[in-house]
Amino acid sequence: VRGEPLPPVKGNGLPFRTGDGLRISPDGRSLIALLNGCLVRSETVLDVIPFYSVAGDLETGADIRFHGNVLVGGNVIGPVTIECDDLYVQGNIEAANVTASGDIFITGGIIGKKTGVTESDGRVFTRFVSDATLRALDDIVVRNSITYSDVTTNGKVSVISERGAIVGGAVSALKGIVATSLGSDFGTYTSMTAGKDYLTGNRLASIERRIRDHELNLARMETLKQKLAEAKIDISKLPPEKQDMYISVLQKEIRTREELSSMRRGKEKFEKAMKDFLEASIRVLDKLHPPVRVQIGEAIQEVRDRMEKVTLVLDRGNRIMTRKEGE
Repeated sequence: VRGEPLPPVKGNGLPFRTGDGLRISPDGRSLIALLNGCLVRSETVLDVIPFYSVAGDLETGADIRFHGNVLVGGNVIGPVTIECDDLYVQGNIEAANVTASGDIFITGGIIGKKTGVTESDGRVFTRFVSDATLRALDDIVVRNSITYSDVTTNGKVSVISERGAIVGGAVSALKGIVATSLGSDFGTYTSMTAGKDYLTGNRLASIERRIRDHELNLARMETLKQKLAEAKIDISKLPPEKQDMYISVLQKEIRTREELSSMRRGKEKFEKAMKDFLEASIRVLDKLHPPVRVQIGEAIQEVRDRMEKVTLVLDRGNRIMTRKEGE
């Protein structure tokens, strides 16, 4: 290409202002996203919001690790991994490993196939749970049924639709269990536990370990920034590639601080769980089909008689007693 270079032409400036998720680069030539998410624009503002959307099914190998909320417009078909804050799924979760620091809302159900684990630091709402492992810090609300699954929560488990049933497997809820029916006419062995905390210790240790790792990474980044400040280096005069490296460090620092803040909130929620403890009971709104193993606190009882509309609670002697509806 031959000829004289053209002189630069001054632009008219941005026709909008940037929100909290964006900033203008030091050279004024580009916009930098301060967090992962979706780019959105109104008439006057351009911004990035922490929301990740999948239009249809999320299938094997398309793992999502996102510090924000995730919406899946179809099914989650594993093996696949999702790590996020709140999760919304408009289909089923099948054989997937899901970890949410917030709530999980599922229009369909959770189908574990004995491989997937679903964990939430908040609540879980779903239509059914089948052959799955489900853990939550807060309440678990299931519309239709829990079958042959391992369900554990520091909140309450409710399966209270007209045909809401818990059949097979083991369900543990610190604050109690309410179901329309327990067990089945076929004599399926079912285990119920209330008033036992199986989650707090292990989850707290895991969160504290991750908090220490993030604090160490932030300390390293702060040391790097201090060295640059002591050397009196003008970032705007560095070559473009070194400016990009410095900006990436700043972006990582922002993400790390956000994740650290989220983990600290999660730790506070765990530590508060025992303070909110309520009297635990197991309530059956319709029929209890034996055999059902019942544990409340440290007391254990094998129920071998068919019952209707009963609540199992601890008496003053720390023994399990049966109370008929209305008593």
